[in-house]
Amino acid sequence: ELSMGQKQLLMAARALVRRPKILILDESTAFLDGESADRLLAVISKQCEGSTVLSIAHRLRFVLESDRILVLSGGRVIAFDSPKKLLEDQDGYFATNLRLERLETEG
Repeated sequence: ELSMGQKQLLMAARALVRRPKILILDESTAFLDGESADRLLAVISKQCEGSTVLSIAHRLRFVLESDRILVLSGGRVIAFDSPKKLLEDQDGYFATNLRLERLETEG
């Protein structure tokens, strides 16, 4: 019996072997520890260079390397820009929630 994290890694490996032009990741790191998630995202970044990757994530630190981030709240788009631009707005939803996430993981 595989753990949920092992199942996620297996599904990601299956998708990456095909070298898709478009890859959709829905909470691809939800059941992984931080180190495993970082490794998986590094592999995805390398293997999918030149591809479109749509990543749905609640852990915001895992989307910081994205070209663009679309932020949803209450089913509405509240922001869409590069991570750099979103982080410049220190009082914005994205920057505020990333700070809170970092406090939770450090605490």
